[in-house]
Amino acid sequence: MLPTGSDNPGLDAHRSAKAKAPAPKRRKSALAVVGTEFGCGKTVLLTGLVAMLKSYGFSARAVKPIVTGKRDQVEAELSFISSITQTNVSAQPLVLDPSVGISSANWNKVVAAGQYFLDLTLVELPGSSATPLSFDYNAKNTKVVNWKDSADLALSFSCGVLLVARHDLSALEKLAVHSGYLLNKGLNVLGLATVEIVEEGGTELERLLGRDAFELLLLARTSVPYLGCIKFSPSISVPRVSQGNLIKMTATGLELLEMLKALNLPLPTSP
Repeated sequence: MLPTGSDNPGLDAHRSAKAKAPAPKRRKSALAVVGTEFGCGKTVLLTGLVAMLKSYGFSARAVKPIVTGKRDQVEAELSFISSITQTNVSAQPLVLDPSVGISSANWNKVVAAGQYFLDLTLVELPGSSATPLSFDYNAKNTKVVNWKDSADLALSFSCGVLLVARHDLSALEKLAVHSGYLLNKGLNVLGLATVEIVEEGGTELERLLGRDAFELLLLARTSVPYLGCIKFSPSISVPRVSQGNLIKMTATGLELLEMLKALNLPLPTSP
C-alpha cells in the first residue's frame, strides 16, 4: 500500500510518475445501525457489537453522528459508547431538531463520518428507518417539497443495514414493516436483531413463539436473517455498563456469522 519507486533511470516519465503515486486505500464500507423507533436499544447493540468485534481482533469503531434528547442524556450515551468501544469522539454530534431537520452541509458531514479508510465503522442513525432528518424546500424557501430520512442517509454511505427492534410482541410487526421499507429503498438489510429494553419485556413474545419460531417466521416474511437478542440486564444499562458484561451479553445473544460473511470479514476465533 506504500508508494513504490525504482532506482532505474531508464524508466520513462509515465512509469516513474505511476511508480511514485501512492496506491489508493481500500475503504471498508460502513454498516448502518437503524431502528424501528426511538429507544429500541440501538446504542446498546452498536456498542456491544463493536466492543465484541474488537475483542476478536477486528479493527472497528462506533459512531453516533446525530443525537436527540436532553444534554445530560446525550453526554451519558456518548461517554458510554466511547468508553466501552475505546472509540474517540472525533467531532461533536449534530443535535436533531425534528421541526427543522439538519442542513445539507451537515448531512454531508454525517455521510463523511461513515466513510473511513481503516476501520469497519458502525454508524447509529436516530429514530426509525423513516424518521425525517432533512427537509427540501421550494425555490422561495417557504414550503417543504420533500424530505430525507434515516433510510436515505444509510443509503448514502453504508454497505448495509442492521435493523434493531425492542424485544417484545411488537417486534414481528415492526421488523417486517421497516425491513420492507429499507429493502424498497434499495438497501442491503444484513440482519435483524432485538434488544430487551425492560426486565421480562420479551416474556410474552417468547411464550407465544420461542426463539426458533420467531426466527423462522421473520425469515419467511422478510428474507432477512434474525441475528438474535441482547437480553435485559441491569449490568448493561447505560451508563453503568462494564465492557466485559456487555461483550458477554452480546456474544451470548447474537448470531453474527451471517453478518460477518456479508461484510466479507473472516470468521472470528475465540478472544
